[in-house]
Amino acid sequence: MQWIQKHQVALYLLALSMGALAALATGGATASLEPLILPALALLLAATFMMMPLQKVKAAPAFRGFLALLFGVNALLAPLVVLGLLSIFDSLDDITTFTVALVLLAPCIDYVVVFAGLAGADARKLLSATPALLLGQVVMIPVWLWVFGAVGLWSRVPWNLATVVDSAPDVAVALSAVIVPLMCAWGAQKLAVCGGNLARIEATSRKLSELFMMPLMMLVLFTSVAAHFYEVAGQRSLVTPALVYVVFALTMWVAGSLYVRWLGRSQHPDACRAVVFSGVTRNALVMMPVALALASTLPDAGVAARIPLVVVTQTLVELCVMVLMVRFFTGFLKKQYFS
Repeated sequence: MQWIQKHQVALYLLALSMGALAALATGGATASLEPLILPALALLLAATFMMMPLQKVKAAPAFRGFLALLFGVNALLAPLVVLGLLSIFDSLDDITTFTVALVLLAPCIDYVVVFAGLAGADARKLLSATPALLLGQVVMIPVWLWVFGAVGLWSRVPWNLATVVDSAPDVAVALSAVIVPLMCAWGAQKLAVCGGNLARIEATSRKLSELFMMPLMMLVLFTSVAAHFYEVAGQRSLVTPALVYVVFALTMWVAGSLYVRWLGRSQHPDACRAVVFSGVTRNALVMMPVALALASTLPDAGVAARIPLVVVTQTLVELCVMVLMVRFFTGFLKKQYFS
C-alpha cells in the first residue's frame, strides 16, 4: 500500500499512457468503454467520500471565507481568463468558440475533490462547497455567455434556452455520479454513530475505500483516455481548442496561486490549495449532455459531430494537468508556499 502511494503519480501517468496506447492499437475500438466512465467515477467518488468526515462539516466563518475565495476564482477570475484567451485565439468558428466557453466557465464538482485531496488540499471544504458551486454555475454561466456574445466573441449561435432545458435529464444522470455516492457515504457514517455491527461495517467500508482508491483512480484515467483518445487524435481541427485548454489550465494555476496568496491570507494553506485546484478544473462531465443536446440541433452534421469532441478534449488535457499538479504539490512544493 505504501509503495502504491509513493509511486501514485507514476501509476496515474501509466494509466493515461495505457489508455492512449489501447485506443491507438485497437483503432478506436476502445470507444466502447465510454459507458463505463460514469460508473467508474461514481465508485471513485464513493471511496473518496467514505474517507472524509462528512458529519463534521460546518459553515464556520473560515468556511464562509473559503467560499468567497472559491466564487471569486470561478465566477470572476476564470471567466476573465476565458475572455482573454478566446479573444486571442480568434480563429475558431462561432460554435466551437461557444462550446469552449461553455466548458471553461463551469467549475468542476466531482473528481476535483479527489485530485485536490491527493495533493494535500482541503478536500473536505471543497466537497462541502459543492452544492453552492453547482447552483452558482446555473446563474454564472448564462450571464457570462451573454457578456461574451455582447463583446463579440461570436456573432450568432443557433441555440436557445429550450435546447438547454431539453438536456436537463441527461445532466441529472451525470450529477447522480456525485450525489448518490455522497449520500451513501453520509448515510454510512451516520449509521456508524449507532455503534455495534453498523460501526464495524462502516469501518470495513472505510478500509476498503482506502485500499481501492488508487486502482479506481487508474480505472477512471484509463477508461476516459481509452474511450476518446483515438477520435480526438484524428481531428486536426481540435488542435486550437486543445491549446486553449492547456493555456487556460496553466494560466489559472499561476493566477489562482497569486490570487489566494493575495486574498487568502486568513485561510489555511490547504484551503488555498483547494481553491487553486477548483480554478483549474472544469465541469466537462456535466457539460457533455448539454453539448450533445446543442449539437443535435445543428444542421451541419460535421460540425455537430465535432462538438462533443471539443468537450472531451478538455477532459483529456485536464487529466494530464491534474496529474502534474499532484506531482508538483506533493513532490516539489511544501505547504509553506501559500503561507
